[in-house]
Amino acid sequence: MVGFRFARRARRLRINAWFAAGLLVAFGAYVIALTQMQHTTERTYAALRVSDPDLYLTKIRQTEGFRTYLRQFAALKGQTLQAEAPPFLIGRWALYDQPMRVDDAYVPPICLDDVVIQDGNIRTGRPHRASYPVRYRVDETKVTAERYNAPPIVIVPVGYGVHVNHIKIKLPGSDKTRYGYACK
Repeated sequence: MVGFRFARRARRLRINAWFAAGLLVAFGAYVIALTQMQHTTERTYAALRVSDPDLYLTKIRQTEGFRTYLRQFAALKGQTLQAEAPPFLIGRWALYDQPMRVDDAYVPPICLDDVVIQDGNIRTGRPHRASYPVRYRVDETKVTAERYNAPPIVIVPVGYGVHVNHIKIKLPGSDKTRYGYACK
């Protein structure tokens, strides 16, 4: 009787040992496969960064989010002053005094108090219409719109996912920060 119990216990131990060894081999193969996929992705992104920077930035934005996209955009295109506005800022933005808790699909109902960002120019709407010729520079967290012989306009795009949710901007002649939401 004792021998039978011992044989059953030994057989169970062998089965458990083989099962544990199989799990260890499977886990090792899984880690090796993940490492290989990571290296392949890094090589693909590195090649894409050189061959097609716009597609690279699009892929980064889709996979890593807007903050990483902004850092990569600054590294690739933003260090020099240029008249061309960053594509994520071009358009009309309704201005508010306080930030709002809205999703990326929010469209302001009225866009009267607004700012229009376009290549080489920033225009403000009511109540003080003005136009500022500018050149843009992008760094890791903000866009600086340099004006000739005047203080720059600093624009901070805020994105929680893939898109810009809103912008923070301090317009010339104003001491307060305004929050802009894209008019569609």
